[in-house]
Amino acid sequence: VQGSGFRVNSTMAPIDLFIGPLIQCAEAASLGMPFEVWKTRMGRHRTEGTAEAFKNIYRGGGVKAFWAGTGPKMLESGSKGMILMYAKEGINESLLNAGIGPTLAGIVAGAGGGIAQVSVMGPTTYLVTGAVIAPGVPMMTRVRETYVRGGVAGFYPG
Repeated sequence: VQGSGFRVNSTMAPIDLFIGPLIQCAEAASLGMPFEVWKTRMGRHRTEGTAEAFKNIYRGGGVKAFWAGTGPKMLESGSKGMILMYAKEGINESLLNAGIGPTLAGIVAGAGGGIAQVSVMGPTTYLVTGAVIAPGVPMMTRVRETYVRGGVAGFYPG
């Protein structure tokens, strides 16, 4: 951005900003959602075993129940994919311009993009999971309580 000292990645093809979200959304829409729904159910109903949770999801709405929440998941996945791709491409370009070889640059850029994506989306995922496990708590209350309990680190459990 002009005057800020921050250089926008000008050589990145605009299509790159769509490839990351497209891949993330395809993963989530195919097998990602059923596993996400299953995992979330098991987190909310801690006394259910793996097979029991699977059966209860199916009983609650058939096969369609495994894709509950697909709309919000697509928003999350698209955002995650765009952050990952933008960061990875920016890091890769910077490393290549600094004379780093393409193989090492690609490895470091991929890791850096993953770190950027997790750093940005981690708190969002934490808050969404909290809303599923303990519904009825206003989001800002959850943010405030988490911050008071653990500061910024409280949004990155585990």
